[in-house]
Amino acid sequence: MVDELVGLSATHAILEYCAGGSLDYHLACLRKKKKGSKSFSYDTEDWVGMGEELAAPLVRQMADGLDHLHRLGVAHRDMKPANVLFFDAARTTLKICDFGFAIRCANNKLKDRLGTLFYKAPELCAVNARGSGYLGRPVDMWALGAIVYEMLHCRAAFHGNTEQDIEIRICQPSGFHDLRKSLSPAAKALIQALLTQDVAKRLGAADVLAHGWILAHNSKPSPLA
Repeated sequence: MVDELVGLSATHAILEYCAGGSLDYHLACLRKKKKGSKSFSYDTEDWVGMGEELAAPLVRQMADGLDHLHRLGVAHRDMKPANVLFFDAARTTLKICDFGFAIRCANNKLKDRLGTLFYKAPELCAVNARGSGYLGRPVDMWALGAIVYEMLHCRAAFHGNTEQDIEIRICQPSGFHDLRKSLSPAAKALIQALLTQDVAKRLGAADVLAHGWILAHNSKPSPLA
């Protein structure tokens, strides 16, 4: 936030302008292009999203942002493509936005189950709710895994006809759509290590930054088409 102007009847927040729009909008444009193809079908391989060489530097930036937050003891709790903005028109630099659900929690257990359905961790789902609460930072990392899946496949990781169906899939081991065969082993390993039911085994933000898939694409990101 650049500035805040308080008037008699309203408060105006002056925000940085993010010229590239949201990651959600970019992925929606990719889906639209693919559905317009004459050869398009709903088989897994037809849902190819961003190339790994373009996606990895962007994932690194998201992980870097989460690492900064998590080192401060803050959990975002609503990570999703709509809350990731391209700062520049060339869409090479990302910023995480919308901290309405964010909380300073450190290693304390949280009770309120917030977030957006397709990016909710198993410990947040009503079908898997436990009275013992959940940790905030691993919730962000699950959501990052769902975002990485969506970036590389151009569709959500979990599907279902109802909210309960989707939550059931989220709570199943490897309940996400099949990973496309053409993905590199390192990309598959990263997604699987983030979308793991076991919170203790789920990668942290620093782990993602040190992951082989990220390090292999650690050059300056190229502009997106």
